Amino acid sequence: MTYWLADFKTLSLQFKTDNQCDPTANGYLVLGVKAHASHVEDPLYGEVGFFSNGDQIPPSFNLSGVTSRLKVPNSFTMDGPSKTSYTFTPVEDAYFNTWSNSPPATAGWINMYGKLDVPFFEDLQVHLQTSCHTNGVAASNAPICLSGGWPRAGTTTGNHGWLDPYNRTPFETNLFDFKNLGWPGSAVTDIGSYRDNQGDQEYHPRAQRVWLGFVKFDYPLSWSSSLRTFKSWQEVQEDLLIVNVQHQVKYMDPKHAELDFGAQYDGLPTISIANMAFNAIDEATGVGAAIAKAAAQPVEDVLSSGLDKMNQLLDSQMQQLMDGVFAKTVDPVIDQFYTQLSNEWNGLTITQKLRFVQNVQTNTLNFFVGSGPHPATHTLLTALQNLGDGVDSANSLIGQVRGYVDEATNAIQAVIGTITNTVNGQPIGSNVVGLISKVDDGSRPVVPKLVQSLVGEIAPQFIDAIVGPTVSNLLQEIEPALTEVADALKQTQDALLQVDAALAESGEFTQEIQNTLNTFSSQLANVSVQVSLSVTQYFGQFDYNVDNPFQSVSAADIKHFIRQKVEDQFFGTEAASGIQTALRQRLYDLDAAMKQGIDSGFQQINGMMRDLISQALAEVDDSINQCLGQVSEVMGAGKLNGHADIVGDSLKLLRIDGHFQFKVPNDMELDAFLEIKELTSDGSSGCYSTNAPATEATIGASGIPLSFAGTDAKANVMAKFTFDSTAPYPVNLGGQVELVGELNFEAFQLHDLAAAMAFGKYENYIALKGGVKFSGYDFSGAVFFGRTCSLDPLMLIDPDVAKVLGNPPFTGAYCYAQGWIPISETLLGIPASCLFEISAGVGAGAFYFAEGPTFGGKMFLGVSGSLLCIVSIEGDITLIGVKHGDDMRFNGHGHFEANIGPCPFCISIGKDVDVSYINKSWNIE
Repeated sequence: MTYWLADFKTLSLQFKTDNQCDPTANGYLVLGVKAHASHVEDPLYGEVGFFSNGDQIPPSFNLSGVTSRLKVPNSFTMDGPSKTSYTFTPVEDAYFNTWSNSPPATAGWINMYGKLDVPFFEDLQVHLQTSCHTNGVAASNAPICLSGGWPRAGTTTGNHGWLDPYNRTPFETNLFDFKNLGWPGSAVTDIGSYRDNQGDQEYHPRAQRVWLGFVKFDYPLSWSSSLRTFKSWQEVQEDLLIVNVQHQVKYMDPKHAELDFGAQYDGLPTISIANMAFNAIDEATGVGAAIAKAAAQPVEDVLSSGLDKMNQLLDSQMQQLMDGVFAKTVDPVIDQFYTQLSNEWNGLTITQKLRFVQNVQTNTLNFFVGSGPHPATHTLLTALQNLGDGVDSANSLIGQVRGYVDEATNAIQAVIGTITNTVNGQPIGSNVVGLISKVDDGSRPVVPKLVQSLVGEIAPQFIDAIVGPTVSNLLQEIEPALTEVADALKQTQDALLQVDAALAESGEFTQEIQNTLNTFSSQLANVSVQVSLSVTQYFGQFDYNVDNPFQSVSAADIKHFIRQKVEDQFFGTEAASGIQTALRQRLYDLDAAMKQGIDSGFQQINGMMRDLISQALAEVDDSINQCLGQVSEVMGAGKLNGHADIVGDSLKLLRIDGHFQFKVPNDMELDAFLEIKELTSDGSSGCYSTNAPATEATIGASGIPLSFAGTDAKANVMAKFTFDSTAPYPVNLGGQVELVGELNFEAFQLHDLAAAMAFGKYENYIALKGGVKFSGYDFSGAVFFGRTCSLDPLMLIDPDVAKVLGNPPFTGAYCYAQGWIPISETLLGIPASCLFEISAGVGAGAFYFAEGPTFGGKMFLGVSGSLLCIVSIEGDITLIGVKHGDDMRFNGHGHFEANIGPCPFCISIGKDVDVSYINKSWNIE
């Protein structure tokens, strides 16, 4: 076996002939062997036949019962980068390649066909080639070659993999390559063209998946044996709902995958949530390191940890979230149970030990179920029942969720503010400025450092392009956008703080979780019973004539077994499902808003870097191409770039930033984004069923100049398309536009204009708001009617009312009107001036939504005035109320301010007041 450098042990020896009836027929040596494959921990077993020249006998020789193939484990792991590992599942037996048909100057190898588990995509169909010596220190450095090219089952895309003479793949027959060649032989020029084809996509492993039922991803991959990572061999160009865009796998390992969209240019750095989370050592390198260098290591740590904690809260698997909770609640019970058993064992006679299973059964009832003769104070059942305990939140699920939410709010602070604590609340010792945070002098000191650090880290050839006055000019240009990003993230942060408040000892979220546990208390009791049965059966397998379970099995292994049974049983209950649903309903939209806000900030930094080095990238294509389908006549797109946010096997969000062109009716160009979300009932409860997942495509932009209207005002716009199983045709269309600034028409000024509408299967609504000023008069109003699956349209027209409504969907109406009138002029006939002017404001509105039902209203009162150009006063109060049963509750806030004397030498007086009204009773603070 020198050619194969193979270690093996002979277990049996026999001679077989090709004709058992002819004593003169040739006989062949057949060995039963224990063999090895590098990177496979377990040995391989089988029978290998040998010709007289030492070469192996393949199945094609038709020697009865001899295939020279080896049995492999059902699955095994092989190392990836950074202490990760891939899981490989073989689909047929392994075999050594035959020497007589081997490529020149190449050592022998062993072959395995199977599926490799990777994030998001279907398992890769690969042919694994590696060496054959014993797994160990030397084997850890053995090469791994991965080939493929076979299409996914049921697809009509062409095959680019190796086929046998019957046009079958290794996944369609259990005896592929019946000559045991181990490579296509004469079908390729050399073995290198099979293992890493540089000139064509043939034989490259393919990352494939149909996303959302109709978006087809199919990437030929290049595999790095030294780095143990994948990337696209080349870009592919496909239709993506409304745009045709180039895209590729930028990086993939066992845990992470990053997809980039848009034309990719060597050396062009990008920053996003997807590539911030890890530092690949290939073309996708260094984003996390660049953040750490530009800001400080705690910023990168806090941001990454906060995003990770939100992923855990919303993950379809609860293991990570519950691991720390069970360590505090369940593990102590298991420890006490084990200690009690161990102590009892040591005190038993030989005869009593033969009946030890009875001791086990009694103690499972004492410690797990709580129904034994001496029940423990804290049992497994009480631990599960108290997971929602708000009083002892430090040792319950409530404390875990609050800690994770706190890390998420701290992550936002690492972007828009300053942080004083790092991960898990550990103090830093000083204030560290966030990525786009504005400091006292009005600057954002980290942004230029981040640009310089990022380019220097992953595209140093362009370092000269990021110095000079151009940087300051570009910072000034993106300042309004960064301000809007910071404001949006601040709103998300405030909403997360509200979730945290609802998790207080008597908070509504805490009560919801505890109620869920109480509702399914019988299932929790069954968990403790089933765990008790499993543990009793586990100890029942020992032969107590000879076995000592506390010596033959380690304490850690026994405790791990019990803990695993607890998890298996608990995660299968409706209580666990109900908690998971509650978390998603509260946090799904906030998670999306958080990521969208952070990525919007990153978009500005990416655009700034692109502009800085654009002259050095002459190949950048700035042309605008038509979009797809009916919208092609009115919309085009160019400079497309983006990424996919992959969490485990789910691609929750795909975002593409670009330069879009709209005909309104003349050409208007702007930088905008396209987002495609994967939604289920976890996204907008009550609108989308779990049996019909929905897809949401959103295109939007902020700060669009309205120069065509002869104004300095700008607009924020967004359009949303919703698809379901009938895709690619949308089942819902919607959009909104908001004016930032004023439009002047003769003596009139229009302000705070906004509109939103949607129609289709799930949402049908119209929302409007606006105001007009003229001759000292100021009137405004807002209206909504219809059905919405989110708070977006209500947040657009009246954020104050939206905050009190709860969770969507909403079906109903809202109407509000407000006006300011110069009463000194209208009633007294005195022209308004600083000598004497009094204005009064009043507003009122009401709303009703069927879900609940929810009745409520809004009231506003205000006054302002001036006297002798020396004294000025202004004050206002806003009350918002909701009717719950027979209770009518209003809560509001007011502000009063007065200035005496000419400013800036004036004396100012200010006062805030909080007002509440409950069933004819007023309270003012």
